[in-house]
Formats: sequence, structure tokens, C-alpha cells
Amino acid sequence: PVKNTAYSACFRREAGSYGKDVRGLNRLHQFDKVEIVCIDKPENSYQRLDEMV
Repeated sequence: PVKNTAYSACFRREAGSYGKDVRGLNRLHQFDKVEIVCIDKPENSYQRLDEMV
């Protein structure tokens, strides 16, 4: 199987940050994300999922 991981910093608009009082400001929420990918044969998919989780 081919196993990969990726780490990245992500940005998302803050919830509820839209209105007259924040005109011209772009408020963001920063969070980190880790992605896990495994490429294998279909018959091994549930076994690989158990290993990753």
C-alpha cells in the first residue's frame, strides 16, 4: 500500500463576522489540518481504515 500524510495551516472566515461594524475587515479563523491517505486494493480497504483510525 501507498501511505501519505499531509499537514497544512488552513483559514476560514469567522462565523458571524459580517455586518456594518466590521466593514472593510476580513476576519479569519486559523486552524491546522492533518490528512491521512492510503492507497490499496479494494479488498483490503476496511483493514487499512482500522489501521489509520
